[in-house]
Amino acid sequence: MAASTPTPTAEPLDTYTLNMGPQHPSTHGVLRLKLTLRGERLVAVEPVIGYSHRAHEKMAENRSYAQFLPNTSRQDYLSGLIYNLAWVEAVEKLAGIPVPERALVARVILSEFNRISSHLLWIGAFLLDLGAATPFLYTFDDREAILFLLESPGPMASSAHGSGFISVDNDDPSAERCWRLSTAAGLSRDSYANWNVVPW
Repeated sequence: MAASTPTPTAEPLDTYTLNMGPQHPSTHGVLRLKLTLRGERLVAVEPVIGYSHRAHEKMAENRSYAQFLPNTSRQDYLSGLIYNLAWVEAVEKLAGIPVPERALVARVILSEFNRISSHLLWIGAFLLDLGAATPFLYTFDDREAILFLLESPGPMASSAHGSGFISVDNDDPSAERCWRLSTAAGLSRDSYANWNVVPW
């Protein structure tokens, strides 16, 4: 009986393929990386995108513009308010809805606070990865103060934007809290790296 020859494969015998994601915690379920490895050495990476939409456009097919608004904030859990703003402004432009100047200003202020809170999460986690644990606590303390302001309508309800309006008017206490947060007395940003030995 003659020995059979092995069937050649498309993949070289000294490398192997490994999937990373989309369920991997570091990719948050939005990216798949097809890794080619030789032993423990990375030879090639093929990113496979397309997991971030999560069928939101399909859900939008049977909802009104107002009903779909909460879905836009679910696409980015750190900057949901900014995603809401993009949706609301698109609807306003398509429908020709006028927006009061007070609402436009309030939207910018709230969106900037939302942006700052997402950056605080990044820089806190980054410094924690570098070995500095205390700045992580400072950044999250400041982030909590901002989220408290953004969630003033209710917990996890920072969707203040609406087509042609803003659902939460900035009364005097809210304006005072915005002012305190935007000054040096409000955020402890000078403490993020100054009070810690960061191993650079």
